[in-house]
Amino acid sequence: MGFGYSSGALLGAWFSVYVWWAHKIPFIAAIEKQDMWLSPAVILTVGSIMTFASLWFSPETKDLQLDEVGEKERTSDAAKAARILEGTGVEA
Repeated sequence: MGFGYSSGALLGAWFSVYVWWAHKIPFIAAIEKQDMWLSPAVILTVGSIMTFASLWFSPETKDLQLDEVGEKERTSDAAKAARILEGTGVEA
């Protein structure tokens, strides 16, 4: 459990190394020349694809419809507010 939460910080801490490594890829180095402007974009794109894939295929969100979750929360909040108003005698 502890490694799962800290691994994101450990992996992200090496961002500058990943950028340097991406700059060493021949076709990226040919485009960038001396300025490293494409390497960070490549690394961030790979990271965002990995994040999206992990969210898409994780067991916690595999069969979850986010729009239904939001609707359930709004309904629950409205019910809580109605109970609070009933207890105070205030009419909504």
